[in-house]
Amino acid sequence: MEQQHGDEIDEDDDQEEVISRSQIKREAIEFQQLGRQIYELPKKKRNTLPLDPLLHEAFDEADRINSSDALRRHFQHVGKLIRDLNADELKSELASLKRAAHLKGSRHDLLEQAIKGLLHEGRNASEPFLEKYPHADRQLLNQLIRNTSKAESKREEGAKETPAMKKLKQYLIRIMKL
Repeated sequence: MEQQHGDEIDEDDDQEEVISRSQIKREAIEFQQLGRQIYELPKKKRNTLPLDPLLHEAFDEADRINSSDALRRHFQHVGKLIRDLNADELKSELASLKRAAHLKGSRHDLLEQAIKGLLHEGRNASEPFLEKYPHADRQLLNQLIRNTSKAESKREEGAKETPAMKKLKQYLIRIMKL
């Protein structure tokens, strides 16, 4: 009797792990959501991802679909295509794209804060800036601040950016290495 019991244990070890239907459905929904996130990216960014040609075709087809129900069904198909690919690699690529976009936004915020401080406080703000970035040219920085302040005071609300502001931004980007 003990031999039979031992044989049964060996058979159980040989069988694959059983996945529940609800787990399969959760994974299918996850793949559909991943497909939708990739689809919502701009085409240039989407094309940088390591996607299968079938997936590119599926996204092009999604552009042509107008019905919301048809689009929902189509993303079920996209989820199946993603399931067959390496979804972990796609997730990591998508996460790195999002991190890059976040960093770009934070650099832009840093630049805007520096400009705001330099324009509103003038020379008082340029001293701490020059201490933080000692390779900056004091005379050029003060000249750019002065020219930008004059141009901004004359600029009407809603008008496009002045050339002086563009020059200041370019200089700060170069100095701050953004």
